Amino acid sequence: MARKIFYFICILSIAVFMLCSCGEKESGNSSASMDETADTPEIMTKIEEIGETEPTASPEPKKINKWLSFAETDTSEDRNPVRVGDGGGFSSIGLKFTVDFIMTDLSLECPSWSDDIGKMVFRLYKWDTDYALTTAGEPIFTDTDTFVDYPDNATMEIIFDPEIGPGTYLWELSEGTGGVGVWAFKTHGAENLEFYKKGELYTDNTAFNGEINGYIMFE
Repeated sequence: MARKIFYFICILSIAVFMLCSCGEKESGNSSASMDETADTPEIMTKIEEIGETEPTASPEPKKINKWLSFAETDTSEDRNPVRVGDGGGFSSIGLKFTVDFIMTDLSLECPSWSDDIGKMVFRLYKWDTDYALTTAGEPIFTDTDTFVDYPDNATMEIIFDPEIGPGTYLWELSEGTGGVGVWAFKTHGAENLEFYKKGELYTDNTAFNGEINGYIMFE
């Protein structure tokens, strides 16, 4: 009888020990789960911080001024007036040119034979094969207001609005009345320029006094 009681006590002790061990494991698992849960907000915060980082801004492009001068000199002794229209002038004068920049304005030094009276019409064409074909097309820019009763020997400026992109063009002055024109120099013009009178190419080394201004964008 005593032996049966002993065995019963042993079995009971083993059962209690196993139950205690299982409880500790479950408690440990629960603690670990709580620790993982506790770490979750910190991890999410870090992820949100990374997601909110703004991208690095690209550098702003720079505007670089450029220009094209029509003559290679500005020596006053070498200049002479070229008349447009009535009073012995040419029916038209023009200049073919090529630019690799965006054009903003054009300037010309213009005489009016001392009386500040007269007018001309300015037109700008996209170049097409030759002078005749070019001027037979529609001008891309026309100005009938700038060259009207201007001061003698004034530097007249034409603003291109909107601005005009790179390419090969022809500007022309015509329909002159009242004694008007442009100053020119007895010199070679800048490279790749062609000067015209009455639609015919100049061959006497005369270059109009003026320039075209503009810019390019550079990163």
